[in-house]
Amino acid sequence: VFKTKIFHTELLDLVGNHRVVLQNSRVRGMTIRNFSRFASARGLREQMRFKIGYDVPAASIQALFDGAFEQAVADKDIAIEEQYPLELRACEAGDYAVEWCLFYYTKDARNRLKTRQLFLAVILETAAREGIGLATPVLYAPPPLSV
Repeated sequence: VFKTKIFHTELLDLVGNHRVVLQNSRVRGMTIRNFSRFASARGLREQMRFKIGYDVPAASIQALFDGAFEQAVADKDIAIEEQYPLELRACEAGDYAVEWCLFYYTKDARNRLKTRQLFLAVILETAAREGIGLATPVLYAPPPLSV
């Protein structure tokens, strides 16, 4: 929410980097997420999800994300709140992989997308260095077609 006036409300589209103006009569029945006010003093709690194969031990996954977090905190362009540790939880157990949910905090609402993209790049680099694949593994390979 950027501004609320008598007849209209201005919203900031963080992804497209532009403003959206809506009549207040239309806004009344909508759900609006106000990123300019935090529900907690920690800031906005952001979530990322990763599907990692069952062959990777949980300790290795925790070490991967802890290492990426340390690198991200050292980078001034990545607006992650360093005083609050990452929260890593297994959130789904699928046929091919475990889906891990990673939570972090930021107070820089205007740069949410940039923070997410830069942090993801650090995670990908760290995973490659550690030899941990973040692609969902395929356990079943169909037999080759006979001609």
